[in-house]
Amino acid sequence: MKRNNICVAALCFTLAACATTVPTVSPTARSELAPGGKIRVGILANNPLYVNQSSVGGEMKGLVPDIANELARQLGAQVQPVNYPTATGLLDGAKRNEWEVAFIGYSPERSADMDFTPVMLNGENSYVVRSDSPLRSVADVDRAGIRIATSDRTVQHRHLTQNIRNATVVPVATGAAGMQALVAGQVDAVAGNRMTVTEAAAATPGMRVLEGSFMQVPYSIAIAKGKPAGTAYMTQFVQYLKESGRLDDSIRRANIRGVTVAPSKGY
Repeated sequence: MKRNNICVAALCFTLAACATTVPTVSPTARSELAPGGKIRVGILANNPLYVNQSSVGGEMKGLVPDIANELARQLGAQVQPVNYPTATGLLDGAKRNEWEVAFIGYSPERSADMDFTPVMLNGENSYVVRSDSPLRSVADVDRAGIRIATSDRTVQHRHLTQNIRNATVVPVATGAAGMQALVAGQVDAVAGNRMTVTEAAAATPGMRVLEGSFMQVPYSIAIAKGKPAGTAYMTQFVQYLKESGRLDDSIRRANIRGVTVAPSKGY
């Protein structure tokens, strides 16, 4: 019995080691993802969940650059960042063949224009409001007369338009535009992922972030359509990031708040 237990333990250790093995890159996957030795990576550069804002204008640092650099290392390629100020621009970039992979929130309707890996992260979302606002938690926001600014064509915008019953959802081009509207008294709250609203509140006097989360957003890596070998490899790559602990390390290095690593399997 003792020998059997030892064998089982050894087998479990072997399987765990295999689970975190760096995935093999086929020549087809490499040519699909990094034609000419460069992989174009779509990035929402103004989103602090993806990129540390202090790094914009210099060497990009943060969660997405960290992951992109690891991907490029495994592919034997160079990263070519394709920066977008808005989700709309990044989504439209898929139709214009501007990137091979991109980091973005997953939603089923986006699968018409791009393919997705399994979910990497689940992220909290909240609101930033003025300090003198009577709103205290996310549950307080859906009231008649309340105006909520949210960046157009984001997963937050989709969720709020489908679920808010009493308040008014006001689409804006960017989170910065939403904050300008909040300061001007044109809206009562600005929605966004917790990193975005926390940094926006800290950078704007007289603001605070509401307690709670109005939704969990699943974040994945999107792959341009027509790259089946590349998509299969990226699925293995994401599993490797999660199971090896590299994704946890990237989150810690980037000082990301309000996210958790998604389960190893499924969307």
